[in-house]
Amino acid sequence: MKVLFSADVVKAGRKVEEGLLNGMLITFNELAPKDYLDYVLVIKNIVCDTAPPEKIADYVLQMNNQRWNITCWGDAAWQNLCELGHMTVVFDGAEKPIAYGSLHVKSHCSPAINELIGPLTIMRKTNENGTD
Repeated sequence: MKVLFSADVVKAGRKVEEGLLNGMLITFNELAPKDYLDYVLVIKNIVCDTAPPEKIADYVLQMNNQRWNITCWGDAAWQNLCELGHMTVVFDGAEKPIAYGSLHVKSHCSPAINELIGPLTIMRKTNENGTD
């Protein structure tokens, strides 16, 4: 797999679990407005491929040891993620995004917070030869 985005999840706000119970997860870089910090996973050390991905079906989101296939994302999601570390992950497998900044993944249930602290990557699946 080719890594297109990487960061480290370093902290979970005290209300992140409420979002997970509703099938959503929000990330932001460490410069997030103070009002947001209770609701987000704070990420640092962001490295982002400057070109936004073209096809969605062949991408994977991995947080720590949890992995999900990405089903779709909004028009502003990649730019928001690269510039602000901000994304809203929706665990519903939708094929159309609910918002410009949302990223949807195929999942039967939301993860637990303690499973999310650590590396965060978005990767493109590659073919058997290891090429795109």
